[in-house]
Amino acid sequence: MRGGGSIHILARATWLVLWALFLPFGSAQGAAQIAIIDTGVSITNELAGKISSGGFNFVDNNSDTTDLDGHGTIVATIALQTAGSAEILPIRVLSTFGGTAVDINGGIRHAAARSQVRVLNLSLGGPYTDPGIARALLDSARAGQIVVIAAGNGVTGDSGNTQGLPNPVFPAQHAATLGGLGIIAGALNATGSIADYSNRAGDFKDVYMVANGVFGGFDPINFPTDPTIGTEGTSFAAPRISGAALAILNAAPHLTGNQVVEILFSTATDLGAAGVDSVYGQGALNLTAALAPVGGIAAPTASKTNGGSVPVVASALLVGAAAYAFLQRNPKAKSALVLDQYERPYVIDLGKMTQARDDKPGLQALMSSFRYENAWMDVPVGSRHTLSIRAASIKDIQTFNASDYFANRRENEERRPDVAMSISGKPSKNLQYRFDLNQDPRKGYGALGIQSKTYTQFLSERTFTAPYMGFADRGNSMHVGYKLGSRSHLKLGLASINDGLVNGLKSSAMMMEGSYQLSDAATLSLQLGQLSEQGSLFGGSSGGVFGVDSTNTSAVGINGRYQITDNMAVIGSYTRGYTKVVDAKNSLLHNFSSVQSQAYGMGLVANDVWRGGDRFGLAVSRPLRIIGGKVDFTVPQARDIAGNVYSETDRVSLRPEGNELDLEASYNWTVGKKTHLATYFLYQNEPLNLKDNGRSRTLYGVIRRAF
Repeated sequence: MRGGGSIHILARATWLVLWALFLPFGSAQGAAQIAIIDTGVSITNELAGKISSGGFNFVDNNSDTTDLDGHGTIVATIALQTAGSAEILPIRVLSTFGGTAVDINGGIRHAAARSQVRVLNLSLGGPYTDPGIARALLDSARAGQIVVIAAGNGVTGDSGNTQGLPNPVFPAQHAATLGGLGIIAGALNATGSIADYSNRAGDFKDVYMVANGVFGGFDPINFPTDPTIGTEGTSFAAPRISGAALAILNAAPHLTGNQVVEILFSTATDLGAAGVDSVYGQGALNLTAALAPVGGIAAPTASKTNGGSVPVVASALLVGAAAYAFLQRNPKAKSALVLDQYERPYVIDLGKMTQARDDKPGLQALMSSFRYENAWMDVPVGSRHTLSIRAASIKDIQTFNASDYFANRRENEERRPDVAMSISGKPSKNLQYRFDLNQDPRKGYGALGIQSKTYTQFLSERTFTAPYMGFADRGNSMHVGYKLGSRSHLKLGLASINDGLVNGLKSSAMMMEGSYQLSDAATLSLQLGQLSEQGSLFGGSSGGVFGVDSTNTSAVGINGRYQITDNMAVIGSYTRGYTKVVDAKNSLLHNFSSVQSQAYGMGLVANDVWRGGDRFGLAVSRPLRIIGGKVDFTVPQARDIAGNVYSETDRVSLRPEGNELDLEASYNWTVGKKTHLATYFLYQNEPLNLKDNGRSRTLYGVIRRAF
């Protein structure tokens, strides 16, 4: 027999990535209780110490709530196992032979009068109605209590098989009248489908959900044996749902009953027909999803949960490589408080979630320079001006690493359009200009921009061009050059970057560079620059937990080039920046001091070394690194039931303990007219300026074949 007759009776999950952190103070309430309105509750090994005082026996009109049947004890055990921790208020309204409407009415009202009771479980029902019980359930709803009622076990036919009814029985049908606080519990069988005996959702699908209806047993101390109690039923599905409701309240006691029901329904696993249906209702209980954040997470930035917050999303956790290290070494970043849509608290490791916008391209970015199907068109405009348009489509590239190769998996890159345009001209003998659309604004500056026959591509190009011209390789820019004399040249550049992405890059820059040819072999240049970033620091995401309102960087740099032979030159570059930061309101970073940074390197470049048209490069460099500056880093740590947020603020240095040193070599050559080959080797000591980051060695090989 399943969970009792037709009259009277009808796994704990753990969130591994984020876990709740709730302080118990800030509330006069005690621990939340669950009222088991049933046949009473007996003490077993599992329930010892979990039974609250204040229960009542309405059957015998006394305070002895010992279970003489066993059904209520099973229900209480399942609720405890699901909730993980529970205070159980036993209310005996049923005997082995059933119960009266008067006793059930009294039991519900007894629970409704106790402020510590947050959840009621009624694993009972029958083919009758009673207005007194209906009114008592409304009293529970007015008290804000969640009421979970078994749907009922259907009707047993002459063959002995029990067939579920199309609608739940009384009093479950009254769940729809409880203002969003009632839940009807249907049962799943061991295979995860609706049990044959379980009454369906029917006309009450909006307040109906299902859970496992199978009971696995427990170790009794003083427990009667009742042969009429089976091992499955909607009686045993209900406490899994009520226990889940209590688990949610244990993690976030500030929630209202309506919010808990919303969470249970919105995180349920959809079964049967798509959406809410007449068999499974809202779907199957999914406690793991219910305990996980709902609707995204945000870091509180004020002393109250409703005082302001900033969303924690992947696109907003990209920080500039120069500022990455200080987040990784800060221990408080490993346990930062975040809140979900319902202001439930979780702890995340911000350091692990944060990614660095590295100045050096990865394999895919490097290959982008080889993967275009270009169509260039040069249109002369008069005798002194030229319009150049490139319409490019990006080809699918097959890339393999060791695991991809042996697993025979291929990565297909997304096709995206790429259009670039340049307008250039030479109005006079000494004056020339160029307007670029969707091209790298750094090209043509620094040690690699000094006019020479020898040029090669480095992974660390930023160090040798214009480190503070912006932190994207695509933008719109204007460049004007003026030849002051036979040995001197002046360049002026303006650049605007806006990648159009949420939390993306927005910046504007100005660069003035003057170069002087010291001799036929030696050239020296001086750079003066200004970079303004909107919402980011050194190429980080705009907005987000590490966002700023704006930054303004003044930079000065010196570059040199010495031509050893016609085909070989030594280059050198040193640039230093001074940054003023304006705080963002909703951010964990405040009160920046002046920030100093630098980048420098030396290299050897050559062409026509081993074969005609080849290019070779060797360089040692220190990429952009913060060398001075401090900031207040405020990390939320916990919240209480009153909505107070407790944070810790440290004044931290932005200067990393590590010091990245890069050594790289590159070689490019062409085979025939259709094949282009390139190799790049990069050795990094303490990558991203992380002291404990060890060493990194990367070898890239690129082959482009035109067909």
